[in-house]
Amino acid sequence: MIAVDTDILVYCHRMDSPHHIKALVAVERLVKRDEPWAIPWPCMIEFIDTVSRNRPYNPPSSIEQCFKAFDKWRKSSSLQFIGEGPGYYEKFRKLAASQNPVGDEIEDIRIAAICIHHGVDEFWSADRDFSSFSSIRCKDPLIIPNR
Repeated sequence: MIAVDTDILVYCHRMDSPHHIKALVAVERLVKRDEPWAIPWPCMIEFIDTVSRNRPYNPPSSIEQCFKAFDKWRKSSSLQFIGEGPGYYEKFRKLAASQNPVGDEIEDIRIAAICIHHGVDEFWSADRDFSSFSSIRCKDPLIIPNR
């Protein structure tokens, strides 16, 4: 299963992003396929937080525009929203212990542990920080050909 990070969702949503077309094409390919794909709940929240601010996007997206974007993605019958659940703590703790994170790195570990917990094979992100997790394959769909 492929999971999608916040940045790819933001680029897909914001037409004023320089990466909009590439991200839109990548996400649309996921939406149209029959194989399961996922958005971690923290990425959904972070997406809303990012695009509803005055910076870097002006004007910001309204909350209604944010939910319309998610409603569009939710039309994909193969989309799953994934989050913490029974057994997650152990995966989070093990990953955190192996990375020795500080500050903002904790949220990346949270997302990576959610993906591992749900059996995600590949995590799409333009954030190079995720490449430090050896237990999950990270690809940037903006520069690497999609499946």
